[in-house]
Amino acid sequence: MLEARPLAPVYPLAGLLRPFSRLPGLLGLGYGVALLPGEGRLLYPYSEEGELYRNVDHVYRYRDYERIADFIPRPGWRVVDAGAYLGVYALRAARLVGSSGLVVSLEPNPITYGFLSANVVLNRLGNVATLPAALSARSGWGRLHIGESMVNSSLSRGYVEYMSAPVGEAEVPLVTLGEIAGRLGRVDLVKLDVEGHELEALRGGLEGVERVVVEAHPPLVEAWEVASLLSEAGFDTLTVSGEAEHQAFVYGWRQHV
Repeated sequence: MLEARPLAPVYPLAGLLRPFSRLPGLLGLGYGVALLPGEGRLLYPYSEEGELYRNVDHVYRYRDYERIADFIPRPGWRVVDAGAYLGVYALRAARLVGSSGLVVSLEPNPITYGFLSANVVLNRLGNVATLPAALSARSGWGRLHIGESMVNSSLSRGYVEYMSAPVGEAEVPLVTLGEIAGRLGRVDLVKLDVEGHELEALRGGLEGVERVVVEAHPPLVEAWEVASLLSEAGFDTLTVSGEAEHQAFVYGWRQHV
């Protein structure tokens, strides 16, 4: 039986992420470059520094996407990183899957996607493919609601209003998980952090997917709703709490894994 690690830091955050420069001008934004130990460098808009630290907490301090050991990416894995933001998880997953693996990172916010793409180039990640698109139940186009903080942008306007405040909109491409899995042949792991659009993203097809870890956002999307959908699709599930009341992480894996 799979067990989750306790919610405790793997190692202290101090020194984990540190800006070493702040520069003007990219897309009209001030920006900095941060160092992630053992992973590389990360370009980020200075206005997002606080959210970047929280994102690093998720990935490196609490290992929220790796609380079950079998969900730590391995060499050769094909990983879908939905809601890639600036690329924090993508950098880690790319190192773990190695040159024989592949990470497909999706980020629909046009500005955030620019930083994600820049970070892939900056770190020479030949095993990362980026898509300026959102996962949903159907392919086509959708309306992305952009929050005051870019991390809170979502196809769900209710989520943006709950977490922040909408400051703009953008028409963005939609793609289904089934389409991606069909192209790749198999998906070993999906990391899903899509800001209140979790259920619609999962309804896009789970055939060919072996493992899913979903960040649910109560009260807008409850963990039990995610777990129920995954169970209906043939996954065993385990839910673990996050460090904030509006976070829970639902792990799903095929019974033969």
